[in-house]
Amino acid sequence: MPAIRDSSFAYESVTTDAGLTIPICAYEENDLLIAICVGDTGTPTWGCSNGVGSWNNLFNRNNSCSTTVYWKYAAASGEGDVAFTSTVNETYSGIVVAIRDAYQSYTGGSPMLQTNTTSTGTAIALPTLTTSDSNSLVLTLVTSTAAAPSIHFVNSVLQEENKVDGSAEGLGLGWFFKRSTGVTTAYTASAMVSGSGTKAVIEIRQPSGGATVIPPYPSSDDSIYITPSFGIAYDGNSAIAATADTNWGTTLAGKTANDATVATAVVDIGNDKGSFMSFSGVTNAATANQVSGAEGVVAASRYNVGERNILTHFRHATPVQNQRLSTLGSGRGVWFGMKSGTTAGQNYKIWQVHGSDVATPPGSVVPIVINASNTDTVDSNSTITNSDIRRYGIWTGGLGVLTQQVAFGPTWAMDTFALVGGNSTEPIDIPAIVKSAANNKNRYSSILQGSSQMLCLQAIQFGDGGTNPLYLSLDSTAIEFPSQKNYSKKIVNYNGIDNTVGFTYYAGATDTVIHRSSVISSQSKYHWRIHSSSSASAIYDFSGLTIIGAGDVQLRAVTTFNGMTFTTCPTITQNSAVIDDCTFSNSKITSATLGDLDNISNCTFISSGTGHAIEVSGAASTISFVGNSFTGFASSNGSTGNEAIYVNIASGIVTLNISGGGSTPSIRTAGATVNINNTVDITITVVDKNNNPIENAQTAVFKSIDDTQLMNEDTNASGIATEDFNYVSNTSIYIRVRKASSGGPKYIPTSSTGTITNEGFSTTIILTEDPNA
Repeated sequence: MPAIRDSSFAYESVTTDAGLTIPICAYEENDLLIAICVGDTGTPTWGCSNGVGSWNNLFNRNNSCSTTVYWKYAAASGEGDVAFTSTVNETYSGIVVAIRDAYQSYTGGSPMLQTNTTSTGTAIALPTLTTSDSNSLVLTLVTSTAAAPSIHFVNSVLQEENKVDGSAEGLGLGWFFKRSTGVTTAYTASAMVSGSGTKAVIEIRQPSGGATVIPPYPSSDDSIYITPSFGIAYDGNSAIAATADTNWGTTLAGKTANDATVATAVVDIGNDKGSFMSFSGVTNAATANQVSGAEGVVAASRYNVGERNILTHFRHATPVQNQRLSTLGSGRGVWFGMKSGTTAGQNYKIWQVHGSDVATPPGSVVPIVINASNTDTVDSNSTITNSDIRRYGIWTGGLGVLTQQVAFGPTWAMDTFALVGGNSTEPIDIPAIVKSAANNKNRYSSILQGSSQMLCLQAIQFGDGGTNPLYLSLDSTAIEFPSQKNYSKKIVNYNGIDNTVGFTYYAGATDTVIHRSSVISSQSKYHWRIHSSSSASAIYDFSGLTIIGAGDVQLRAVTTFNGMTFTTCPTITQNSAVIDDCTFSNSKITSATLGDLDNISNCTFISSGTGHAIEVSGAASTISFVGNSFTGFASSNGSTGNEAIYVNIASGIVTLNISGGGSTPSIRTAGATVNINNTVDITITVVDKNNNPIENAQTAVFKSIDDTQLMNEDTNASGIATEDFNYVSNTSIYIRVRKASSGGPKYIPTSSTGTITNEGFSTTIILTEDPNA
């Protein structure tokens, strides 16, 4: 498939020249270069050059602003900065993008397919086109006369590539993939400020011989873009206003609450190339023990937030503002609230989300997450209705002698993001996940921490069951999910609920899922799931993966889960999965049927004193249980809650046939009779000083604790005596061997000791001839 290699942008603020020069982006030979320029007004005649070959004009469009698009194939070297010329003196903005793995037979007379129309307003319906080839990259382009339109590509599969908010016009470039030929979906772009310009979609075909790469891309994302900026009305939502005391109350969390001074466009930051995060905020009154707030009104019919996490972005207008902020212990600091219904002073929740003693780098952006079902609030009143969120609120409390300003940016109602793409030569890796799921969506829902580490604050699904291809390869990586609020650790930015964030793997028959020799961890519960329809024909490799702290683990019978470690995972649903050579520490497997235990082998279960290792239900039956060991669980059967296996079956006879060196687990039962057969061998070999076997030596084995005889056998011609033993726990023994019969040498009786373990017991006894016999 065609894939964007790189892009660059430029803009100017002067109106006395005619044109714009854009730095060339990274490229390689035969990349398809596309250059876009937009001017504020006028109907110019355009030109485009960078000193290497000629550029082909794709289209020009003049309405309230002027837009032009040129293209060419990159030479092996020497491509210089792209210079647009115009016959009109105006301000200009532009983008250059390099696309690899593109069709190589375009000519000046047969350019890539494109459709362009006039764009007006803030909600921009992108045009459609009928693609001429499968596996096409479709560029989405919007230009506007607004000075800072902050164009956003808001629909599920749209990805933002570059954005220029110039001094008098703006330009946004995004993309999506069209897997099959046909009419593209009428996706939507949005601008924070109304303007007019051009909207276009451009098909970039794959090479005639087929695609050589498959870049990562979303197949769906049901998240809702609530607002790109609190300071500007957006999609039916009002801009932030100083009306919080009227609608929320004048006393909150025991503090006097008044209206803050609203400050729009406090600061803008770049999230990725050319992209733009607009932060608007509030300034408090310089009065001790007060908080000052403001609110925005969201479109009444739009947001059924349900169990969604609401993601917003916080930062100080300037680093010095943090010095003026109250600490967490003051109960003030920074608050964020949600309110349902229309009744003043009721039906709200407010969370404390920041304080001056929270460890954050100066000037950094802090992702803030709240969930309507989270109860760890600083204040609440009546009952908030998740399906009827009408207002959000922002409050800040300073030191009481200095004013203090806080700012909030883009806000999303998060949902599952489905990521696909990749192949064996360029699989999906950590940087690709962060770029597609977060940066290209204008949010910090995932944050890169080095080339192989990330902090993930969202639900990500890898694959879509084969509708789109997937090749995921995460090897020697570290992924952390966020910790919920913990005042003692100064963590207050994540106010989600258990298991709303996490990973799901949904592979199709030809997909590859590799997530090995890695660590996934969190101090709060997240989910780690194999999708119920994931294909057993896909390639999976989870060997060496350690999962720490997952609250909802869903395994499936699609692969053998081998060599994994699960630590503090209280809910692991087996779903008939085959599990081999895994370690479970303070974690519990739930099996729907007793027969599922046949699929658990050579595993180690460790307990620090509470909880079962396995809970099984279904009908009573006989099963095989091979090579599994249990450490730290109750030593005897009972109902303390720390028995190794809880047989949650009310009646019948359950038989566990244990083999392969497995230990005998302690059992809790709901009423069924549980019989455990764990047969191990006691083997005694008797030889003389020259290592010759001694036949008919009498061997006897006794329990040390009560002298119970466990074995009384004569050795065979090989000098060996054996006996079966039903192992329950390690058993100390003593051994007596003698050979005093006639018809051969007689020997001095010998004694020894040992311990029968889950591996059984084996020893060699050397007898010495009796010189007096």
